[in-house]
Amino acid sequence: MPSDTATFSLGGRIISSKSSITLDLPPSCVEFCPADSSVFVVGTYNLETEEASREYADAETERLPREKVPQSRNGSLVVFRLDGDAPTVVQTIVQPSAILDIHFGTLPQSQDVLGVVSSTGTFSAFKFDPVRCPSRPLYELSTSRIPTVEEGVLFLSFAWHPSSLDTLAITTSDGETYLVKLDPGSCFIKSSRRLAVKNDLECWCTAFSPDPEPKRAENQKHDGAFMVYSGGDDSVLRYLSCTADDMLSQDHEEVGSVESLVGILKKTHSAGVTAVLPLPIVLQSGARVVVTGSYDDAIRVFAIHDVRPELVIQPGKLLAEANLGGGVWRLKVISAEIGASTAARDGCTWLLKLLASCMHAGSRIVNLHIPASGEGVNVDMVGRFEEHKSMNYGSDFTRRKDGSVLVISTSFYDRLLCAWDIAQ
Repeated sequence: MPSDTATFSLGGRIISSKSSITLDLPPSCVEFCPADSSVFVVGTYNLETEEASREYADAETERLPREKVPQSRNGSLVVFRLDGDAPTVVQTIVQPSAILDIHFGTLPQSQDVLGVVSSTGTFSAFKFDPVRCPSRPLYELSTSRIPTVEEGVLFLSFAWHPSSLDTLAITTSDGETYLVKLDPGSCFIKSSRRLAVKNDLECWCTAFSPDPEPKRAENQKHDGAFMVYSGGDDSVLRYLSCTADDMLSQDHEEVGSVESLVGILKKTHSAGVTAVLPLPIVLQSGARVVVTGSYDDAIRVFAIHDVRPELVIQPGKLLAEANLGGGVWRLKVISAEIGASTAARDGCTWLLKLLASCMHAGSRIVNLHIPASGEGVNVDMVGRFEEHKSMNYGSDFTRRKDGSVLVISTSFYDRLLCAWDIAQ
């Protein structure tokens, strides 16, 4: 661990809820709709307890090798609208599978499209259109699978490509990460490529970073290149570079199969990597800034150089870490004062505010101070929301007209959904 790594004891002011409700099923994820900041969707995950109990009971009594009894899971998508600080249910869409991750599109043309991944290894796309039907504003466009993924494998997380409407990355319970191309109209899976970043255990998270570098020589096909990050239960963060040409190659062929082209961060996390958040920041060294979360309760800030065939791989550097008191399951950027910049300036410091979903500890508000040099990175926990009594897997926020930020956070076993705000 570098000598200038930042650590701190549990701090930050305690935040109280404005309102709370109990859901019908355990919530696993939540996201506000960019097309309408008063609307958010909650994904739920319900494990049929009778079959689950029988499986564990059998394991205890037999203590012999046996074929695993399949677990039955279902869930729902619940659409809410805010009335001031109070959320009201608008629509509930029952799903035959448990929901593990949801994200609205980030580009202006796709902010009304909700992607959903499930426990049965499916990707579904839904359209948000309150004009079509105010009482049922969310409707399904398509549900599809990756043909090479075996039955029983769960889709655990996904990420939309930041500049391509029809490209995403999906992670699985058998440790894989796939680059997926969608049909532009229906969002049905058209093709897929397995990435050479396989984790030894469940792959919990993935993220993209666009290439910030200027256009290269004509004979070097790196235009449109992007980094893909993948974190798993084996406590390793892996990453590689892809290009638009990779999606034009033979379907299902692996991308980045040359081992030397895969970056690996080992021995930096003492438990599974559960969140990865590349920031829109490039340091003076040319390294990107990437924030991770882990089961070991820590948030970490890394400087990571791109992996390219023409570049010598440089090891990632840990810039700072801090204990947030609970497993850091999700991370989101609330604000970034200089974060939109892609080129560091001498003497520049980025000031960021993050929202962290910290499992049994609840939600945290964290400030990051990141100098362009990468030296003296500071992590400050400035707020704690601790009214949840079980696992906080999902939190998201919306910005209101008065400049305040309203957060919706959820907890799994007690099925609690809370609304609370933070000062800017």
